[in-house]
Amino acid sequence: MRFTAKVGAVKKALKQVWDGAAKSPATRAFTPSFELEVLNFRTARVRGRDYGDRTVEIVLDLEDGEPGDKVAVDAGLLNAVKVLDDASDVNFDFLDSKVEITSENGKVFRFAYGYIDVPDSPRLPRLKQWGDADAVFNVKEFVRCLTQTGFAVDVDNAHYALGGVLLNIVGERGWFVATCGRRLACRSEICGRGGEGKDKTAIIPAATVAALTKIVPVDSDFIGVVFGEGKVLFEWDSGRLETVLIDGRFPNWQSILDVCAKEVEAQYEAADARKAADAFAKIGCTEVTVRTGKDELIFENEEKGAKIVIPAAINGIESASASLDVKFYVDFLMRADGRVTHYVNDSHPNLMTDENGWDYVLMPLKK
Repeated sequence: MRFTAKVGAVKKALKQVWDGAAKSPATRAFTPSFELEVLNFRTARVRGRDYGDRTVEIVLDLEDGEPGDKVAVDAGLLNAVKVLDDASDVNFDFLDSKVEITSENGKVFRFAYGYIDVPDSPRLPRLKQWGDADAVFNVKEFVRCLTQTGFAVDVDNAHYALGGVLLNIVGERGWFVATCGRRLACRSEICGRGGEGKDKTAIIPAATVAALTKIVPVDSDFIGVVFGEGKVLFEWDSGRLETVLIDGRFPNWQSILDVCAKEVEAQYEAADARKAADAFAKIGCTEVTVRTGKDELIFENEEKGAKIVIPAAINGIESASASLDVKFYVDFLMRADGRVTHYVNDSHPNLMTDENGWDYVLMPLKK
């Protein structure tokens, strides 16, 4: 097999496949192989798999190629191209057990390669048009939804069903929800509907969520979602990712939002609160007490003797308080947009909402 392409394009495609298919929690030591196929004189497809759990395909633009050529090579190809200039056109010649890379000035790089045979599994069909997808999202908002929920999954894997992000398609809106039992992150986004238009639900593994946030280019327009039996496909203009789903029952997250007490409301800038919470984290505090005052929110830790006050608009009684986990609180504040509405309560879940409607629920610490 032989093709000509810009080094930068090859690097980008290989890196996207690597980020999407490598190092899943179940196979930390696994290094995927790259499968390259020339589709036409100007386009190739780079594919990588993670033992059937996750499959990634990225489109690679070529300067020249022979349609139908295929080759499988190990991950050493990514390391080989890292030393080359991104802007240069190079020829890739894949021989029986080595690759020859010839640069524009005639310099030849050679390295031997092997191929790791990964068992294949039936794949969901490619999208021929957006109307074939069960749901279609704006890419930028889709990635934002994953970013503002994926961090809240149960990383300790204490509860299998909580090890991913719930995607619930209801009508023309998609709900993204994650929880570890001590906090919950929830965001919704409008989506187009195709297929049969039925409501769909799936739990997307945390590793897949992380991969999507890395490899889906935010300058793309749309991303389509297709639900299959035990798996789901995400496809955008330059690539696709197919993954198995978590087979489990997600808790009734709406009931958690319903039990949040809303008697005391504090409105403040996320940036101000983050600076305050960060300051407590830097002096070794694992918890901070937030207390409402007259036009202010007070951050305190009696053990450290620390206190910080930020301006806030308070609706309800003064001196309402809640002891919060500093790390979990900062996780929200660093991702929140603009002004935050925080319902402060020491015995009920604390509901926090940013100005774009992202909901975050944090359980108060027991005293």
